[in-house]
Amino acid sequence: MKNNVELISIPAPPVGHLRLIDPNDSVSVTILAIKTTLPSAATDSYTKSIEASQTRIKLVHVPQVLDPLPPELLRSPFKYFSLYIESHHHQVKAIVADVLSTGRVAGLVVDFFCVSMIDVAHELCLPSYVFMASNAGAMALMLHLSTPQNQISSSGITFSDPDLVVPGISDPVSPRVLPLSLMDGSYESYVKVGAKFRETRGILINTFEELELCLLSTRLTGGTC
Repeated sequence: MKNNVELISIPAPPVGHLRLIDPNDSVSVTILAIKTTLPSAATDSYTKSIEASQTRIKLVHVPQVLDPLPPELLRSPFKYFSLYIESHHHQVKAIVADVLSTGRVAGLVVDFFCVSMIDVAHELCLPSYVFMASNAGAMALMLHLSTPQNQISSSGITFSDPDLVVPGISDPVSPRVLPLSLMDGSYESYVKVGAKFRETRGILINTFEELELCLLSTRLTGGTC
């Protein structure tokens, strides 16, 4: 059957973030693969299996940026990874523009680690969507913290801070169960990622309605649990 529409996907390198891809007869997918600075045999094996077994998936390897980020950023892994992905902006834009010139593209789907590439979609007048490998609770937290009135100091959260009240989550959230990226120097990067969510047409979440009914209803209606 002739392809009706194409999606461009930019997943984060870990294998779990690649498993979103499952095209049907009316959709083909071009995956833009950004390699990390640390090789992963599992990821390499999985991407090769995709190329070999999926006729409706095209894998394009994004050229790596040669200039390394300052090694001290490794103390804040979320910040380091976000900046590393962002450094590939020009390479990704060139590839997306090339795909656009050859056919009908419905949109750009980016992993939440790759939300900096939403700017590429804006520049090329392409609808963008975010895929979250985490659940709706993680999305609610990111959206809550990225709202200006809810932002904390740039130094981030500490274990001694009071519990957070997050719309859609029925109980206050203790800082002790929050992602370490909110405490290791990555807080501003975490907030920036959440803010980019609002620039997209939609968010694909790794959940189902019956599991997080109250939370999903809250996000849709603006109500409370």
